[in-house]
Amino acid sequence: MAAEERIPDRPGPDDPLILYVHVPKTAGSTVNALLARMYGEGRAHCEGVIARPADLGPLCGRMNWLSGHVPVDAFRSTVRRETARPLRLFTAIREPGAQIASHYNWLIEIFHRGEAFYNGHPEPIRRISETIRASDNSDPARVIANLDSYQGLFLNQQSHYVLGQRAGWGAGGVVQRLREYEHVATEDQLGDLVERMTGKRVEIDVTENASRYHFDPDVFQAPELRRFLAERHFYDFALYDGVRRLNDAS
Repeated sequence: MAAEERIPDRPGPDDPLILYVHVPKTAGSTVNALLARMYGEGRAHCEGVIARPADLGPLCGRMNWLSGHVPVDAFRSTVRRETARPLRLFTAIREPGAQIASHYNWLIEIFHRGEAFYNGHPEPIRRISETIRASDNSDPARVIANLDSYQGLFLNQQSHYVLGQRAGWGAGGVVQRLREYEHVATEDQLGDLVERMTGKRVEIDVTENASRYHFDPDVFQAPELRRFLAERHFYDFALYDGVRRLNDAS
């Protein structure tokens, strides 16, 4: 077991600040809940304040951890402008086919969580939700068309968050970027991730913010959809494979 981390009541300038890059639909809500329970005061979903220095600066001074749907480069550089504290960088990813199916389903799920929750999302997201809800999601061709139309939301999203905007990176560049994190976990390593963050071991048997599927997710196993993802979702598959290999070697 890792040595237990000291959790300061009021962080000082030399106390580390955890940055958790929360990739959508990778059990990040579970990680956030565990951090809140085990590692003192922090802020989940800090993407709302990341562009507001007047709000972000005080958070960087008093929080033990920050978590948000923010790509790594923007997250780290923005926080660095507000604090000189040491930064500890973590994230988690998920098997790419499962992650994209879950995220596609989430665009339906937000409608079913009530009017206030739905209307709290930006209008472009609500439009995409309407399109997906009106689609025949048992038809692989229709799902492919939606993924293609909204590729910026769905395709290679994990590599966008975890690796940042670095087009043309080779395998060596990917490994170098991954080594900038203290740990990048896959979906079966969340207990290890939390232990690396907090120094405390926890068994994870229930995930937060889970949703029932509003279509048969086996549509993502259709041969034509698998071929589409192998070609157009390639960087997420390469990232997942690289993380698995790196973790197995460590």
